Amino acid sequence: MSAPDTINHLIFEIARFSFSQSHPILEKYGLYPGQPRLLLCLYHENGVSQGTLAEKLQVKASTITMAIKRLERGGLLRKACDTEDKRVCRIFLTDKGYSVCRELKLIHDSQEALYTENFSIEEKIILKRLLMQVRQNLIDAELKGDE
Repeated sequence: MSAPDTINHLIFEIARFSFSQSHPILEKYGLYPGQPRLLLCLYHENGVSQGTLAEKLQVKASTITMAIKRLERGGLLRKACDTEDKRVCRIFLTDKGYSVCRELKLIHDSQEALYTENFSIEEKIILKRLLMQVRQNLIDAELKGDE
């Protein structure tokens, strides 16, 4: 177990608090923890292919396939073949999917405001830069493990 003030412990606690705040909407719509990211990705860029979606979310294609099936069953998105290349399947939000995304976006915006309450603009920029570097370090470590 890590000490209360270690970076690892702080990240874990922040993730836990963040999840507990967003859990009610996940439960309301029967979503799994990774699915809001997928939905919000489509909210910002609807109609991307499954492969592009996997790349953007940095997950395996099989993970995306399973999530899409579940979200499609829930009526939040639909698949359609590309008009030019029938081998490519594009993913689109349904009206219900857009509605859920608007709710998710409100929660995410309020969480971000809460996270950075009493921060100066400079502190927000620094925090974001540091978190992006932590993420990149983890991505690089994962890629090294795949070699």
